Amino acid sequence: TDHLADQSLLKKMFPIDIYSGGKEHTVGHLLYARFIHKFLYDQGYVSTPEPIKKLIHQGMVLGTDGRKMGKRYNNWVDPLEVIKEFSADALRTYLMFMGPVEQDKPWNDNALKWVAKFLTRFEHLASEEFLVAQDNETTQKLDSLLHQTIKWVSYDLEHLKLNTVVSKLMIFVNASYENGQISTGQLAILTQLIAPLAPDLADR
Repeated sequence: TDHLADQSLLKKMFPIDIYSGGKEHTVGHLLYARFIHKFLYDQGYVSTPEPIKKLIHQGMVLGTDGRKMGKRYNNWVDPLEVIKEFSADALRTYLMFMGPVEQDKPWNDNALKWVAKFLTRFEHLASEEFLVAQDNETTQKLDSLLHQTIKWVSYDLEHLKLNTVVSKLMIFVNASYENGQISTGQLAILTQLIAPLAPDLADR
């Protein structure tokens, strides 16, 4: 064959929109990904000079002592134990809530418990205490904030501002509790917004 790979597939796949990886793997990102791709480009095998449009170096999760988490410092957290005690959704949502994706972030058990409590509060909105089948004057008080939340969360997800996604969902859940009621339609939208963070909960 005269081609390294199917050219139509290469044009469809490259450049990759976004690639996320830890900064400790910089050699892999810059040497293996970019150097080899640029060599293939110079040889005419691929049609794009860069393999990736945007590279994000996600921060590391640090131990509670502020050092890199690991067995070396005996400051590591067993994710399976966290999932067992709280849930996979709580762990996933907490990791997103810890801070900006690019920054290193220390583990905080109290913050994890706070996030788990938030998910419990969200789930409780589906109870008879809050949920009503049809919109009414009370639930309509949430409409403006719901529309703002849709806009904010959509923007922040697209720009990987995951910590602020969680905080804005928290604001709406708190407002729902203060309001005393939420409609099934409003809760359905809220469930769609929280699904990327807590898919198991959203699927119930």
